[in-house]
Amino acid sequence: MISLGAISRNIMYRQDAARSLAEHPGYGWNKAQTRIRCSGVACAEVLDVPAGPDSGEDVIVYARHQADQLPDVEPTQVPDPEPEPTPEPADDPEQDLKPEGGQATPEPAGEEPMEQALSEAALAVADPTTAPKIRRDTKALTATIEEIKKGDRVSATFSHPRYGIFTVEGTVIKGGAGQDRNQLMVAGWHLNLNARAAKHLHELTILAPAGKHEFAIPKPSELTEHVGIGN
Repeated sequence: MISLGAISRNIMYRQDAARSLAEHPGYGWNKAQTRIRCSGVACAEVLDVPAGPDSGEDVIVYARHQADQLPDVEPTQVPDPEPEPTPEPADDPEQDLKPEGGQATPEPAGEEPMEQALSEAALAVADPTTAPKIRRDTKALTATIEEIKKGDRVSATFSHPRYGIFTVEGTVIKGGAGQDRNQLMVAGWHLNLNARAAKHLHELTILAPAGKHEFAIPKPSELTEHVGIGN
């Protein structure tokens, strides 16, 4: 229940505001009694009227004919907060996989990088008329495939009709969901299909066997997005 004192204060507040708005007979209060909509022709001005009975300070009230015709006015000038420093952009793990001039990009030591497929957005479309030709030594690839195992650090060169020729360096992991457990990958690209080299693999070099290099060995992935590219 509203007290008589509160009702009295509210009536006095509205009377004070009415005197300030004497030249605007066509106005009406909103439910919160904080703003006024005026139907008069001289409504596009900002009027200082007494605040509500519980405010204790003046407020700026809009007497307006159309809300979007009034200028924007800030009742209180608040100093802008100090801008927060812009954080440095996070390293994009796919940038380490982007081939540049056919050279491998090593991963940082001591970390556990996720072996990801090369991003199509980060790879240039190959031009078959200008791309260099490399000879695929099937026997050498098969021999290396027989030696390679999970955890080995390798350098692998692939030739793809869309991405061209590029080399990646990474740690060998097992294939993903739905793959033969003997399926091996590096940086999201298949190295083998059973005992044969994958169709896009052209060169493969074992840089260091498992346990003999400083790079972390990623855990086997069963996620479908890590199945691999290029059987």
